[in-house]
Amino acid sequence: MFLPELLCFNAQQAVEKSLKALLLFYNVEFELVRDSSYLLKLLEQANVTYPQSFATAKALTPYTTFMRYPEEREDVVEPVEVNGAITTAEDVVEWIESLIQKGTLEPPPQGSGVTV
Repeated sequence: MFLPELLCFNAQQAVEKSLKALLLFYNVEFELVRDSSYLLKLLEQANVTYPQSFATAKALTPYTTFMRYPEEREDVVEPVEVNGAITTAEDVVEWIESLIQKGTLEPPPQGSGVTV
């Protein structure tokens, strides 16, 4: 395994797991996929507003296959990609953590769980 690919994979995993935790909090059902675009879309449909900078999280999805299927990879992860992936993961995780720590997360009213 190569360190840049592993770093990007872990950044993608941090984003994916954080977004799924937020979806679970809001009782939003989701398919078991590793697609940040899909998860962000579900948040939008549940009227959860997130920072615009999270659009960069969508670019992390391909890193899931980098580590799972290295033989299918032709390109190499560049250092600038690693920095971007780590920055994106930090932004997403820190934002969700800050919501939880500040107690600003408010679940939907009882009985109105959002199902997508």
